Amino acid sequence: MKAAILVVGYGPVGAATACLLGRLGVHTIVIDKSSTVFPQPRAIALDNEALRVLQMAGLADDAFPRIAIPCVKLHSPFFGQFGHVNTAGSLDGHPKLVTFAQPELEAALRRQVATLPSVEVVLGLQVVRVEETADEVITTVRDVEGRERRIHSAYVVGADGASSFAEDWLIIDALDVPNPIDHIEFICDPHMPSPGGRERWEFMLAPGETREEMESRAWWPACAMRRTWRGSSRPSSRAAPSPASSPATTPNGVRTPGR
Repeated sequence: MKAAILVVGYGPVGAATACLLGRLGVHTIVIDKSSTVFPQPRAIALDNEALRVLQMAGLADDAFPRIAIPCVKLHSPFFGQFGHVNTAGSLDGHPKLVTFAQPELEAALRRQVATLPSVEVVLGLQVVRVEETADEVITTVRDVEGRERRIHSAYVVGADGASSFAEDWLIIDALDVPNPIDHIEFICDPHMPSPGGRERWEFMLAPGETREEMESRAWWPACAMRRTWRGSSRPSSRAAPSPASSPATTPNGVRTPGR
């Protein structure tokens, strides 16, 4: 196999990169070890610059559902609200901040990729090694049956890096929450609305906390008390890591990514 550019990873970044290259007519191969879109939400927020890039990639405003966020609030359990960011309105013709569901964005990007004749997508391939010569990059990949092949390209774009995050997170996307909010809150841990009637909470697992513990019914009330007063998690707006295993189910029936 040979192409001008090899894109490793077919998540939002890889798919958007493929769209941008394909619209320029660049011969591109995109590979991913997974054969389907992961069905659970992970990344959740986009600013106006990211929306502008998606427009350049060929996505219309209605290509995937989104919610415009009017403000971001930062709260501390010790001294209350200490920050307020106005994100209402638009810049460059796009909302300043929106939330979205990652599977819906990925599906929209993949539909766009399918319209581009210069882009070839091959799923179920995992990178084994990458060798750089004076003239090209040779990437050895392995399929699900263990067979190896080589892909020759001038450049390789790595877009599969989410799984390299070192921190563990618990993410909850809940449907039909009573008294839903319309903004983003950081109460040491992020809380925000998402399309489809969802609301999201993100918690960094504290030292000593395990996935098995968080999935038990006893963990939830104790966690709420501990996190309200001890402030064990630092504020963060970073997206959660890509799960390497199937999602877990919380005591309330909410699907959450596993590690």
